[in-house]
Amino acid sequence: MFNVMLVSFIVPVYNGEKTIERCLSSICNLREKNIEIIVVNDGSTDCTKDILENLAQADKRIKVVNIPNGGVSNARNIALKLAKGEYVAFSDCDDIVLNDYNGVLEILERQAFDIIVCDYVHNKETIREDFYRKKLQAGDNDCQFLYEEAAIGQFNSIWCNVYRRDLIEQNNLKFDPEMKMGEDAKFNLDYVDLCKSCYYYNKPVYEYIDDNSTSAMHSYKASYLKDHIVLYDRQLDFLNKHQLSKGFEIDDYMVSRIFGVLYYSKDKIEDTIILKFEKSVLFEKIKNAKLRQNKSRIKKMLIKSGLYKVDVMRNLIVRFISIK
Repeated sequence: MFNVMLVSFIVPVYNGEKTIERCLSSICNLREKNIEIIVVNDGSTDCTKDILENLAQADKRIKVVNIPNGGVSNARNIALKLAKGEYVAFSDCDDIVLNDYNGVLEILERQAFDIIVCDYVHNKETIREDFYRKKLQAGDNDCQFLYEEAAIGQFNSIWCNVYRRDLIEQNNLKFDPEMKMGEDAKFNLDYVDLCKSCYYYNKPVYEYIDDNSTSAMHSYKASYLKDHIVLYDRQLDFLNKHQLSKGFEIDDYMVSRIFGVLYYSKDKIEDTIILKFEKSVLFEKIKNAKLRQNKSRIKKMLIKSGLYKVDVMRNLIVRFISIK
C-alpha cells in the first residue's frame, strides 16, 4: 500500500446542483480509501455550494474550494496546485465514474506508469455506447502507440486517463484558460509528449453523459474558431515531432470542427460571415468542381471549390473575423 495519497480526483463545477451529488457519490463508492476529491466550485449561483458543504461533511475525502467564476481551465489549474496524490484524475460534474475504475486503482498500487488510458461509455439521451482505443493493446504499451492514438484525434478528453502529478508539476503543465474549446486535447498532447510508459486498461471506467445543452460542445461561439486553430497548430507540431505527419490526416477532422463552429454558432456567424464567405469565394469556384464526399451543405461547397483545407480556412477566418 502507498504511504501517501494515491489519486487526487479533480472535479470543477459551475451550477451543478442537479448532477454534482451523483458524480461525487460515484467516486466515493470506489473501494480505494486513499484518495482525495478536490471539488472547485467555480462561482456557482445555484445551490451547488450548499450541496457541496453537506457532501464534504459526510465524506472527509471531499475537499471543496470556492472561487469566483473563472472558467473550467482556471478551476482545474487551481485544483492541480492543491492536489497531493501521486496521480491525478479528472471528472466533469455531470458525469459518473464506473465500478471498473477500481481495477485502475489496483494497478497503480502495484506498478507506476506515466499514464493509464481507459475506455469510456458515451450516454446520449439514455443510449449507451462503449468507446475503445484504436491504436493501443490491453496492458503495457510502447509510447509510440500512444502517440498514434493522440495523432488521430482519439485522445481529446482527460476524464478517462490517469496522470502522474509530479510529471505535471515538474514541467509546469497547465490548462490554457484562454481556450474555451479543445483545452483538454491540448493538455493531453503536452502531457503525452513527456510520457515514457503507458498502460491501457481496456474497460470502460467513466460514463460521459451527453445531455447538457449548455456545454461548450453544444453552444458554439465565434471565439472557438481561434481555439481550433491553436489546437490544430499544436497537433501538427506533435505529428511532425513524432514523425507521424505523413501517416495521419488531421485536416478533415479540424476543418469539420471549424465549420461546425461557423455553421452552428449561437452568434449567428452564418449571417455575418458565411454569407460573405460563400459570395466572395465559393460561388465563383463552384460551377465546374466535382463532389468528392456526401457532406453537409457547407462542406459540399467547400469540397467542390477545393477549399476543404485548414490553411485556406485559416486565411479566410483571419480575413473575416480578424483572428490573430
